[in-house]
Amino acid sequence: IWTDPVLAQEMARRIYEGVVQADPANRDYYTENYKRLESRLKELDQKYRSVLSQAKRKEIVTNHAAFGYLARRYGLEQIPITGISPQQEPSPQKMAELIELIKSRGIKYIFMETLASPKLAETLARETGAEVLVLNPIGGLTQKEMDAGEDYFSLMEKNLESLKKALL
Repeated sequence: IWTDPVLAQEMARRIYEGVVQADPANRDYYTENYKRLESRLKELDQKYRSVLSQAKRKEIVTNHAAFGYLARRYGLEQIPITGISPQQEPSPQKMAELIELIKSRGIKYIFMETLASPKLAETLARETGAEVLVLNPIGGLTQKEMDAGEDYFSLMEKNLESLKKALL
């Protein structure tokens, strides 16, 4: 759900309310930080809306069904290679159907995730002539990413760049 900045705002608000309730003496500190976070999340949502409203295509083929909230928020159609679990393997029939769908709709990009095996996305790309792009589900920020200065906002910006390349 955190790939949807509007839902991330709701989660932040609830956390803020809980922290203030637990520690009312520091309300001003929490309020200042919450308002800064809320502003950044609203700005991110507006950026996604602005960019994705210009999308020439709406389909995103993904490793698995990890981007449903993002897709629903911004009017995209998520086409997952597998279901909810990234470890799930599609049947040969499902792969053949996906290959046909990708070719018939002229989809040029397949999205793989940072923490999942790229094998299925690479296979589909090879079979359809598509390219592979990264779409980060945000749920597993690695130590390497944190050490490199990555955070929710930088990863969401990279996701938007990938979506822009694939859909505009």
